[in-house]
Amino acid sequence: MHSLLLYDTWDSMKDMKDLNVPIKVSYSKFGLPGEVLDIEPLSLVKPGRGEVAIRLLASPINPVDGIIIMGHFSSLPQLPEVPGVEGVGEIYAIGESVDKSLINKRVRMPQESGAWRDSVTAKVDELMFVSNDVDLKMASMAFINPPTAWGLLHNYVALKPGDWIVQNAANSGVGICVIQLAKHFGFKTINIVRDLSWEKPLMEMGADVVLKEGSEWYKDPKYMSTAKLALNPVGGTSIAELINLLAPNGVHVSYGGLSSEPSIVPVFDLMVKNITMNGFILFNYFASLPQKAVQDIMDNLFDFMKKGIIDIPVEKTYLLQDVKKAIAHAEGYHRKGKILLISNWSPPTE
Repeated sequence: MHSLLLYDTWDSMKDMKDLNVPIKVSYSKFGLPGEVLDIEPLSLVKPGRGEVAIRLLASPINPVDGIIIMGHFSSLPQLPEVPGVEGVGEIYAIGESVDKSLINKRVRMPQESGAWRDSVTAKVDELMFVSNDVDLKMASMAFINPPTAWGLLHNYVALKPGDWIVQNAANSGVGICVIQLAKHFGFKTINIVRDLSWEKPLMEMGADVVLKEGSEWYKDPKYMSTAKLALNPVGGTSIAELINLLAPNGVHVSYGGLSSEPSIVPVFDLMVKNITMNGFILFNYFASLPQKAVQDIMDNLFDFMKKGIIDIPVEKTYLLQDVKKAIAHAEGYHRKGKILLISNWSPPTE
């Protein structure tokens, strides 16, 4: 089994500045990520009975990471905290009673511990395993956006090939996964974006229609009352706009509130069209399912990644210690892909 070194203080890390020292990102107060995030040395803990030690491989920066760090999420952690809601790691050390064959197996970074750390110890029976033949970057982004898209497409309307979906924020991580899954299943998508430079990339991914936000697309008669499902992470006035495109008995699903504006729901349309309004959050969706059903969904998504059905674009990767630069990049409006954090730390060995 691998041996572990313990670095307990910042001073000891400075004394060994030429050595391979693990770090973590942390924050002790809520605020703007660029102002509250710190880099600290990480104390490594030997895995106990039934436990494994995991090293970070890659973790994406998601909008929810910034929302939590700023203290705007509905359920907030106790501080200090390590951020990062998803990522993929590799088992590098095992505790007593753990199968040695698990060394070098990939797993989801434990969500409750925060992914933005070089190493973490976890119970082996609580881990989600990821096939090593899934592309590493894709695997790191597998646990939030793809299953959210899956749940949105499978949980509300019995869609058939040829049926239409309308969504805004279509160039988001979830929006891209919706487009790619819809193409695979034969559904048609109307996609609303703030920046029409996304039109060509989204069409290449399988989008059928791409429209610019604010262009009064929702008044175009060729799109009105065509969709069976509307997917909305924006909220505000966009709810009324998307409902305008819903056919009678259509379903509107809110899964975010990016606009931060009061939501406006057109009551007359709800009554006349018999529209159903729903809310979705991945945690509640997975909590409602047996563990085997969750694993089956994830296995399907991993398989889609291997086959290239799901292929989320990545714009740039940053080392973990450059997290502030990475977040500043992730907050930009003109990105054409995700921003990933990667670790260059190597575990000590005997």
